[in-house]
Amino acid sequence: MFGADYAERKVCGETSLAVDFYFPEEETIVEVALGLPNSGSEFEKDVLKAIMAQEYGNGVRRLFFISRPGAAKKCSQPGRTAVREWAFSKHHLQIEIHELEGEPRIHKRKKGAR
Repeated sequence: MFGADYAERKVCGETSLAVDFYFPEEETIVEVALGLPNSGSEFEKDVLKAIMAQEYGNGVRRLFFISRPGAAKKCSQPGRTAVREWAFSKHHLQIEIHELEGEPRIHKRKKGAR
């Protein structure tokens, strides 16, 4: 379909770290991050991989997340907003969050949790 293999690209030097998709012509990394609405997601690790890719000479200007509904709201919280602003101001990395269609999951509290 794309004419080349853009999946599971190791763009972080000699490490085994890989991104879901890397499109060099668009200088874009795409991460399918369905857990992004969760607090324990790999958001920060994916941002770090994009910055490492830059440091290793790969053109990366955009990190494009595809996630479940609720991801944009979670990524607008202060901690992730600070990471996004830092990545842009220091590394010229634009981070975009795109949600799949549907409704956010409703999380049930575990017994005994407050």
